[in-house]
Amino acid sequence: MSIWNRAKQYANSPNLSIPDFRFNELLNLHMNILQDMTVSEGLNHFASIKFYIKDQKFHREDGPAVENGDIKYWVRHGKLHREDGPAIESPDREEYYLDDIFYDREEWTSIMRERKLDSFLK
Repeated sequence: MSIWNRAKQYANSPNLSIPDFRFNELLNLHMNILQDMTVSEGLNHFASIKFYIKDQKFHREDGPAVENGDIKYWVRHGKLHREDGPAIESPDREEYYLDDIFYDREEWTSIMRERKLDSFLK
């Protein structure tokens, strides 16, 4: 079943949920949505999914770019990225990404400390 058909199936389901969508599937879903409807810059909605678009990519500077209930994805320029916490948040998981690269929490914390120290020293 295509990702678009899966999305339509979920949209018609009373238990619409995104946890089993991997982020790359969300990007594919986004491209299919663009083909079937006009998506404007800024805030958009698809079923219960709220998402922000800039230059035809998921993008938001001041919060999650994709939200569905308790699940939030922080994305900049189409890449999972967050410098002040996990880039993927849900009640049962947190995942840390910088420029679409996954880090465990300890690695991410160390990188962010180094970045802050470097910017302080400049």
